[in-house]
Order: sequence, then C-alpha cells, then structure tokens
Amino acid sequence: MKLIASLILAAALTAGCGESAGGASPRPPDATIDFGGPERTMLTGSYCWSTVTSSVCGDSGDPSRMPGLPRLRVTPGTAGRIHLGFDPSSVKLSVDGAPVAAGTGRTVAFVPDRSGVLEIFLEDGDSDVSYYARLILAGPPR
Repeated sequence: MKLIASLILAAALTAGCGESAGGASPRPPDATIDFGGPERTMLTGSYCWSTVTSSVCGDSGDPSRMPGLPRLRVTPGTAGRIHLGFDPSSVKLSVDGAPVAAGTGRTVAFVPDRSGVLEIFLEDGDSDVSYYARLILAGPPR
C-alpha cells in the first residue's frame, strides 16, 4: 500500500514539471486574425503556459524569419480583430516594435498604421504568449 501511495504522490508531483497527467504538454490556444474577410491563424511565438496541473515554456526566434508567418494585405484605416481562446488580463500590440492602440478581451480590435510584423503579447495569470502576423498596408485609405 505504501508503494502505491508513493507512486501516486510521485506522479502528482512530476505533473507540474512540464507535462500534464495525460502526457501532453499544455500549449496556448491558437489565435486568429481578420480584417473583415476570412480569418487566418496567427503564428504562435514564445510562451509560458500553465494549467492547474502543469506548466511549460517555449521560445521562438525572430518572427520575421519564422516559417509559416501569415501575410495579410490590409487597406490603410481598416480595423482588424484578433480572436483569442482565452480572456487575457493584459494586452500589448505592436507593429515592428511600435505600440498600436488595442482593445481587450477575447476579441482584440485595432487599426494598424504601418506595415510590418504585428506582435500581440498577452498575459493571463501565470501564463503569457506572443502571436505574430505580417501586415502589408496597400491601397487607398478608408
């Protein structure tokens, strides 16, 4: 009986070391972006993501060099929306490092003012994640 209790305790203690009890590491949910047309899945960057039983971190490189970075052509003045799978407590949005005003909540609204790599950095309790897309502003302003 002591052996079984020890094994259960060991399993519970190691569950918080990067893997959940089911063996799969937690990952942040996908984020999508749209400008009034079809939604595109954003590229997930660096993150530290926690659940009740586990936590894991992953680092990414320079987003402009990451394969799979979605490219979106946007008419200047067009509002964009980023759709999230959670309610962040903090939202920071930038394009090529320059801050962009943005809303909060599961759907983050914003109007980009330049072309470049869009980054949204989000925090929620012990978790944080960055998502990326490349914006190309082209056409007459709205």
